[in-house]
Amino acid sequence: MSENETPIPDVSNKFKLELGSHGVDSKGMALACKDHYETDYASDDLLNALIDVEKLYERLDEPVEGGEAFDLSKDEAKMRLDEGFHLLDISKVKWNEDALLAHLGRLLDFFERADPARGRFLKQARESIDNGSMDCIAWLAEHAPFDAEALEKRAAASGMPEDMALFIGDHLARPALIPCARRLSDHVDHNKWLRGQCPICGNKPSMAALNPDEGQRVLRCSRCRFVWTFQRILCPNCGNEDHAKLRYLSSDEKSQYRLDVCEECKTYVKTIDYRKAPQDKAWVPEVEDAATIYLDLLAKQEGYERL
Repeated sequence: MSENETPIPDVSNKFKLELGSHGVDSKGMALACKDHYETDYASDDLLNALIDVEKLYERLDEPVEGGEAFDLSKDEAKMRLDEGFHLLDISKVKWNEDALLAHLGRLLDFFERADPARGRFLKQARESIDNGSMDCIAWLAEHAPFDAEALEKRAAASGMPEDMALFIGDHLARPALIPCARRLSDHVDHNKWLRGQCPICGNKPSMAALNPDEGQRVLRCSRCRFVWTFQRILCPNCGNEDHAKLRYLSSDEKSQYRLDVCEECKTYVKTIDYRKAPQDKAWVPEVEDAATIYLDLLAKQEGYERL
């Protein structure tokens, strides 16, 4: 670990989402999954897949070799954030491309095992790796921030279904962006960055949480897993702050799970209210997300789309 990186926190023993770079290992993921096996809401196959993918992340050699992207001075970083720009310039990162290509190959293997009926769609990607024409850096860059138009073009060009191209690109990018977040984390002033997109890589949040500290609201990035603070009465998608058009949906008023919805743009953010959560278990957002798919179905019925 270089001196400008921060260690991965042991989230398996955390009761809230700490601000800053936020990681989790496969052991913590497995511990969090334990409480959800054989329940009515969580698929055991999906939970096991979360653990297996996290193990793939751990097999990836250090993907970031350095680059100008991490040479920001405090003044430069402040200027970018003050103007509403995220910190990471993906084009200025020096990547360990061999490590990323090896990781991509393991992702293809994983997808083939998980969905053998559609494994034929990966033939072109495998051939591109074998003949040296695969540009995995470009695929990665399409997720920093996520570019839906680029995904559509990549899927069409490769013959892959879009959900397959999204899965592979997402899990190629995430373990590469997490160490970027660790390197840039100290530049973020959490009292000033109050925007709905990640200050590190510009992506939307995957989930939100209300922490025990006076119900502080935080958002967690869908790609680099960075956690930043956010206003309680504000839509992270459209900026609506009319409390009459902001509400939450829940299957049970006593539940720690809820959906924060906006009537203006009809989007929602899945939220964990740690003030209501049992304190004797491990909490990992990916696992809690998988265990609450019923809330996504509820949102769809009510006419809301996820960020």
